[in-house]
Amino acid sequence: MILVAQITIKHLLSHTSGLSVHGFPGYVDNPPDAPTVLSGKNSVNTPPVYLEGLPGQDSSYSGGGFTVLQIILEIITGKGFPAVVQQLVFRPLGMNRSFYSLPKEEANIARAHYTGRTACEDKARVNPEQAAAGLWTTPTDLLKVVRALQQSLENPDNTSFLTQDLARQMLTEVTPGMALTWFKPTDPGVAFGHGGSNEPGWRCFVVGYADTLFDGGPARHDDVPQCS
Repeated sequence: MILVAQITIKHLLSHTSGLSVHGFPGYVDNPPDAPTVLSGKNSVNTPPVYLEGLPGQDSSYSGGGFTVLQIILEIITGKGFPAVVQQLVFRPLGMNRSFYSLPKEEANIARAHYTGRTACEDKARVNPEQAAAGLWTTPTDLLKVVRALQQSLENPDNTSFLTQDLARQMLTEVTPGMALTWFKPTDPGVAFGHGGSNEPGWRCFVVGYADTLFDGGPARHDDVPQCS
């Protein structure tokens, strides 16, 4: 318990918390809630999340750690995680095609495949571990996040999505190749990105470059390349 108390938000964001469980396969129906997922009890399909390394000692990708972060945000704000992200990220960036719960009428979704030819029998899965594995989005919306971070880096007047200092902190390596939420290869050091790999066959990847110059004006979203 003493070691657990030493875990910081920075540890959780940089996958250096020492917490276990890499990722989550999701549920077809009747998903447990996030605290139950951490316990690994009842109908949970992953092991319990526990401390398997020293906080801050090394980097080990932990979806379990991001689930802990999800619960922390919910407790602090008194809101569900989707509502928090909608207020702080989706709405300000105009991410209108990003969800943690698919609208019932939504038909334009990617179907997971076991192989290049064999589709998964599940049209979609539900992830109570929303921060770690629950986001439904599009390439266009992901690029809005990249663009917002790029503009924040370039605007010293702090009028963009993040302050310049906070944007720089996000892309500062904590361990080799890992910054705060972003993978950041040391060579070349200007790149930052993140992949997504959800069972049984959803995949995505986004990458941006920190040295791209912009006009320094307010963030615009109408000129982001459109794709879906």
